[in-house]
Amino acid sequence: MKKLFSILLAACLLLSVCAGALAEDKKVIDHTAYSQFPLVKDGEKLTITVAHIRDAAYGVDVEKMWFWNWAEAVTGIDFEVQQILSNSKGDLLPLMFAGGDVPDLLFGLGLTTTEITRYGVSEGQFKDLTEWITPERMPYLTGWFEAYPESKALCTTPDGAIYTLPGYSNIKYSHGVAGQFAQLNVAWMEANNMAAPKTLDELVDLLYAYKKANPDHTPIAAHATKDPSNGKGNSLMTIFLNAFGFLGDHNEYGHNVSIKDGKAILAAGHQDFKAYLTMMNQFYTDGILMKDYFTADDLAMQTLLTENKSVMAGTLYSILPEVERFQQWKATSPVTSEYCPEPVWLAFNPYKVGNALVGAKVTDEELDVLLRFLDFFYSDLGSSYLWDGPLAGSADLMGFAEGWVYDYSTGTTGSRVFPDVIAKKYASGTEYVKSVIGTNNTGFGNRSHSLEHEELTYFFEIAQYLQEQDLSKVIPYEWARDHGDGWARIWTKENVGPYTIPAFPAIVYFDEDTQEEIDEVRIVMEAHIEANVAKFITGARDLAEFDTFVKELEDLGLRDLEEIYQAAYEAYLAAK
Repeated sequence: MKKLFSILLAACLLLSVCAGALAEDKKVIDHTAYSQFPLVKDGEKLTITVAHIRDAAYGVDVEKMWFWNWAEAVTGIDFEVQQILSNSKGDLLPLMFAGGDVPDLLFGLGLTTTEITRYGVSEGQFKDLTEWITPERMPYLTGWFEAYPESKALCTTPDGAIYTLPGYSNIKYSHGVAGQFAQLNVAWMEANNMAAPKTLDELVDLLYAYKKANPDHTPIAAHATKDPSNGKGNSLMTIFLNAFGFLGDHNEYGHNVSIKDGKAILAAGHQDFKAYLTMMNQFYTDGILMKDYFTADDLAMQTLLTENKSVMAGTLYSILPEVERFQQWKATSPVTSEYCPEPVWLAFNPYKVGNALVGAKVTDEELDVLLRFLDFFYSDLGSSYLWDGPLAGSADLMGFAEGWVYDYSTGTTGSRVFPDVIAKKYASGTEYVKSVIGTNNTGFGNRSHSLEHEELTYFFEIAQYLQEQDLSKVIPYEWARDHGDGWARIWTKENVGPYTIPAFPAIVYFDEDTQEEIDEVRIVMEAHIEANVAKFITGARDLAEFDTFVKELEDLGLRDLEEIYQAAYEAYLAAK
């Protein structure tokens, strides 16, 4: 990859359009005060190979991406970046590890604890970073480890190694919600005198009322989870599975770990799962779900929303960026039923792993430089650069974009805006950060709060401080209602946040033998669950055969797997 701009040239590219929003006598903060850069001496060469996730919907070629071009310019490192499309990750990663061709840095790939254990503990394809994380080399990260020692423990595998660097998110200020919550079109509901549903029956009635009033519409704008399973959830169907008493971050298949009646189980093997399947089958038959639910892609779901042909969806402000459109929707509270008498939702986990790992073949010299580079992103400024890029007017923008700025004309606390979006170069802030900025790595570094300034309790308060450079001018952050992300978070915090409780831990490792047992069972059982759940929902298999289906799962090792998860859950509770 070429260094497209030198720092000297970039320093001349100050953003005139946003200069008025910043104090004229105020120097825009750049990386120099927060980093150890440059890391490679002039005349020397150090090449680091990288596997980096590229968003399939918004991503651009690495030559057009700000992040890696800036990183090369300021550090002196030559980054050779291999982009992996987000929708191809499930196919490409196993091939990469099978060939033993692991790059120096795996960045933003979102590896699960299972994958970290398999490729790190069992196969030795990752570098153990334990002894390398020192105050001299990584002063910011060691500060986080000291402040939150549990985060270090969550990065540590059963063999005592640290293969993954952590991510911090919303520790002090959060709406407290895990997974994908359901949003309802309250504008339609109010026009039809329908109140927010509190029970499962009321939610179902709402969906059918919408279908009756709009026969050619599809009430639920969703398709089956597309990400590789690996225990991941984040499906819109979570609200229904929770209502049937399965607490967790789900996909529609029920093979993730749930807590039900105080036990760690897989929903697909529980008798109450039949009631969920019965409802989903009725939804499918009656057109509440898309007829191509299991084969549809994002575009099909997005079309329903842009054409205003649904009443229930997930996070949608990136699809409907216009204020008058996204404000028609609000998060709905979890609903109750005979299976779940109290509304509950899975609490948010502020710690992440699996998004910054180092290949085992790096030399000591390469590792030292690489960790000093990564440490920057645990600083206040690095937190901004990792996701949103630099502030407007920063020389670090290098001409790739116009940055971001806080616009205080929109309310007491204002809102962060992107001049490039206002100028219609990008349709939304989401497109801006996922294309031209391009890191796509929210599971690494600091996306939480400031360790240096305790007053800055949230990610966006840090951003305000970076612009104002005066703590006395930083007003405690309030989400802007005319900003899509702010609107979604306001109503999620109000309508879902009060009902959150912890369930099965989001980050858990197993020893090698146990992990092998889990893998052997899951690789066969998950495929069987997914195929048959799809058949039950579409009617290709009669629900009268549900008990036979459960017996098939038991023969594949379902109950043994649940015993392993129950032991891990009990250990988690004992350690709290």
